[in-house]
Amino acid sequence: MRQMKEEMVAVHLTKGERRILTALAKSKGISVSKLVRDAVRSVYGYELPKRELKLCKNPRCKKGYNSERITGQYCSSACSQYIRTKRHRAKKKLMKMANQKKEASRNI
Repeated sequence: MRQMKEEMVAVHLTKGERRILTALAKSKGISVSKLVRDAVRSVYGYELPKRELKLCKNPRCKKGYNSERITGQYCSSACSQYIRTKRHRAKKKLMKMANQKKEASRNI
């Protein structure tokens, strides 16, 4: 368990656990995320990676998210799929227009 990669560490808390952590962090005057980082550091012996918030590249979404990978551009697979579909349909439309133009020039 100690040899887990940093990216794979995930903390899932119940409502009660969140309430306890929030109260503890408030009493110490620190944020909950700092409290969790300190706990992970003491248990697993390493730092959780500090990731900056990224904005989703989907123009309809623009949500902030923490990327698992450096190359991640979208907040979810649905946003990624939307962009891929949009690109594909745009290419099909351009090809259709180009074919119509060729046929019109042949018929003249």
